[in-house]
Amino acid sequence: MHVALLFFHEPILKEENMKRRSRQKLSIRQQSLVQKIVIGGVIICFLWVLFAPGMGFFSWRKHTHEIEELSKKIEDLKEKNSVLQGEITRLKTDLEHFEQVARKKHDLVEKDEVLYKFKKDK
Repeated sequence: MHVALLFFHEPILKEENMKRRSRQKLSIRQQSLVQKIVIGGVIICFLWVLFAPGMGFFSWRKHTHEIEELSKKIEDLKEKNSVLQGEITRLKTDLEHFEQVARKKHDLVEKDEVLYKFKKDK
């Protein structure tokens, strides 16, 4: 009966020895290695955050700048569109303005008129 008890307690003794070993302090060399690995990992993560293709900080800044430029272009185009829309409305409703534009831009003349073009001196 005594032999059976030894086999029963053997796994418990192994677990206690493993706990004791895990509680032991690391040597200075091992601590230095762990510190280097942790610092290296942190540096790699930091560099990834900065330079990751398509999703890093610098890529984000580039996209933000492009969005700002495109937004400005959109606002400029909306303003030009508004001015041109006003000119279209004026040409449709104001016949005198329409006639002036036709004469100036397209060299149109009325019946019995003669158009003379002179060269400008330089």
